[in-house]
Amino acid sequence: MKRKYIYDLIIIVFLGLTFLYFQFYTPRSAIKLSQRIDETQAGNYDSDRITLSKKYETYLAKWLPKGDKTPTIGHYYIGQQRKLLDLRIEKAIDEVKTIVIPTRKVRIWSLLNMGVVVKTHDKIISIDTANIPFVSIAHNELTSIADIFLVTHADADHYDRQLLAEALKNKKTIIFPEGFYFTGEDNNPNIYKLKSGQRTNIDGIYVTAFKTDHRGDGNFQIPNCWFLIEVDGFKILHTGDGLAFQNPTESQYLRDRRDIDIMLTNLMLSDENIRNIKPNVAVPLHLFKYIHSREQLKESTFESAIAKYDQKISGIDMKMLFAGEGFEY
Repeated sequence: MKRKYIYDLIIIVFLGLTFLYFQFYTPRSAIKLSQRIDETQAGNYDSDRITLSKKYETYLAKWLPKGDKTPTIGHYYIGQQRKLLDLRIEKAIDEVKTIVIPTRKVRIWSLLNMGVVVKTHDKIISIDTANIPFVSIAHNELTSIADIFLVTHADADHYDRQLLAEALKNKKTIIFPEGFYFTGEDNNPNIYKLKSGQRTNIDGIYVTAFKTDHRGDGNFQIPNCWFLIEVDGFKILHTGDGLAFQNPTESQYLRDRRDIDIMLTNLMLSDENIRNIKPNVAVPLHLFKYIHSREQLKESTFESAIAKYDQKISGIDMKMLFAGEGFEY
C-alpha cells in the first residue's frame, strides 16, 4: 500500500510540474519573434513586415487542425501560440497603462481578433476585448484601467463574461446592443443596452449602436451591431462581425457623414464597404485567426488583407497590426 501511495504522489507531482511548465515557461522562440515585431514600424506593411508576418503565421499554425475543425481546449493551453500572444498582450496593456497621450491625439491598440483599446489623453475605451482561453493574465488588467467596455455581440472571442463581471465590480460602464443577455446583471445601472441608432453619452464618450446581422447571415434577431465612438473630437467606427444593416438608412447615414477618422473593420467587409464610409484610416482586424483552422488562419494574414484592400481604397491610409501593436493618430 505504501508503494502505491508513493506512485500516486509521483504522478501528482509530475502533473503539477507539467501544469507549472505550461503555465509559466515561455519558449525562447516566442520571445524572439515578439522582439522582432517590436523592432518594426507598427502599422506598416513593407517587405520586411510581410516577411515577418509569414513567420508569425507559421508560428501560429503549429498543431492547428485542417478543414473546418477548430482547436481543442488543450491547444489553447499548451500551444506555443498562447505564450507568444501572452507576450504581445502584456506589452499592449503595459503601454495602455503607461503611455501618455497628448491632447488632440488618440492611440489604438489591436489585441485579439476584433479586440481593441482606444486611449485619448484622459479616456480609455475597451471594445470586444475577450480573453480567449488561457491567453493572457495581463488582459484582465483592463477591468481596472478602462473607463468603458463595448461589446458588439456574444461570440466568445468578442464577449468575455468573467472580464465584464470584474469590470462591473470596479464600477465600469458596459454597453451592449439591445437584447443582449448578460446573466444576473441586467439591473446594474452601469449596463447600457442601445437600440439601433441610439446614441448615449458616458462622461463625454458618445456611443451609437447600429444593428447588423452576423457575418452576412441575414439574422437580425440575435444582437449584433457596429459602434460609432465619438471621443475628444475623434470619430471611430468599430464593425464587430457585422456585415448587413437591418436599417439601410443607418448605413446610408454613415456613408453620408464623411467624417470618420478611423474605421476598425472586420475582414469580411469589402473594399467597397470601406470606400463608402471613406475613413481617414482603415484598420483591418480579425487577423491571424489562430483559434480556427489552418485554412482560416491563412485567409486572415497581412497578405490576404493587402490583396483585398490595397490599391482598392485609394486615399485611405491602411494600418496593418500584429496583436499587441498600437498606432497614434
